[in-house]
This record gives sequence, C-alpha cells and structure tokens, in this order.
Amino acid sequence: MAVDLINEVGPGGDFLSTEHTLRHYKENWFPSLLDRWNYDQWEQNGKKTMSQRANEKVREILETYEPQPLPEAVSERIAEIVRRADQQHIS
Repeated sequence: MAVDLINEVGPGGDFLSTEHTLRHYKENWFPSLLDRWNYDQWEQNGKKTMSQRANEKVREILETYEPQPLPEAVSERIAEIVRRADQQHIS
C-alpha cells in the first residue's frame, strides 16, 4: 500500500512524480462504478448515474455477501478480552 511513500509525500503532496507511481501506474485496475463509455454508449446502457450504479452495487453486496469466520485463535482472543472486560465492569 506504499505507506512509507504516503508518509513521505504527506498531505497535499504530489504522488504523480514519484518512482512508485511510475512503476505502478500501468497496472490494470478498472473501477467497477466508473464507466468509460461515450455518451451514446452510456445512453444505450441505461443512462445510469454514479449514484444509481453505487446503489445497485450496495444492494448486490448486501444480497450476496458471505462473511468468512474468524480464525479460531482470533475468536478465542476476542472472547478472552470480553471476559476480562466483563469481570472489570462487575468489580
């Protein structure tokens, strides 16, 4: 995630001139909500606004999301933290 670079450039900095950006800018990433159609194609595809596409994406995620269970060690650690917090609250 280039955290070191983010810290180095800082707020309001210029990422476009960094070596990291130069190395990675061609990576294929196509945002799912941003369309790149011309006006005629956009019109033929339903003239959906960004808000409409975002709403559809949210609904799709809510309808299809299946959370992965926490690893057993993590679940046990959380349970232990909750037990200790409960004991401190009762005391």
